[in-house]
Amino acid sequence: ALHWLKSAKRMETRVRRCDRYLALVDSRDRYIAHNLSFAAARKAPLTTAKYGDDSWLLALSIRIIDRLYLGICGASFDWNGSQKIAEKRALNFWNGVSLKVLG
Repeated sequence: ALHWLKSAKRMETRVRRCDRYLALVDSRDRYIAHNLSFAAARKAPLTTAKYGDDSWLLALSIRIIDRLYLGICGASFDWNGSQKIAEKRALNFWNGVSLKVLG
């Protein structure tokens, strides 16, 4: 159990030091989260967020969370199965939505 928890911590530390992660944090701070309150200080001065960096971070986050889950529960989680269920439910939802323009 301790092995998985230490592994998760090592991965988290590496991700937080990575330029791609810092560029995403910069982008969030500058354009989404804090853009009305103050000029956010840049954390990755030479890097900008790129298309797909969010997917990269999500995939790494799932790997870290899985290691935490393994360390705490002693079992893995079916992330792929869960994603397929979520996609199916989202598709069912959006196929059932209809929009009417009023006017």
